[in-house]
Amino acid sequence: MSDKKEKLNIHYAKSNDFTSNVANGVYGGIAINGTICMNFYIDRVPIPDSVQVQVQKDGKLIEEGYSGSGVVSVREVTSCSIMDYNTAKSFHDWLGNKLSELEKALKEQK
Repeated sequence: MSDKKEKLNIHYAKSNDFTSNVANGVYGGIAINGTICMNFYIDRVPIPDSVQVQVQKDGKLIEEGYSGSGVVSVREVTSCSIMDYNTAKSFHDWLGNKLSELEKALKEQK
């Protein structure tokens, strides 16, 4: 093995089911196999079960009432990320760097 550092060219490819998600929070913990499980969620207004509308003579629809469960908010889990220790440590370092960059940019805006 030589002392020369080897360089690798790694290509990023998006899977066919790639999506972007907003996260308002995360819930999770350490799984029995030692991985870290992070369930990302968004808080949103619930969608009603149904709506009653009145059809006007001109064809316009007037919404008269909604029916639903009475729930005022929905916490929808959108994705789960599972990481081993080394990946989580790398993610922690990366996120810390991004937070520092953001804090610097926010200070410069003031």
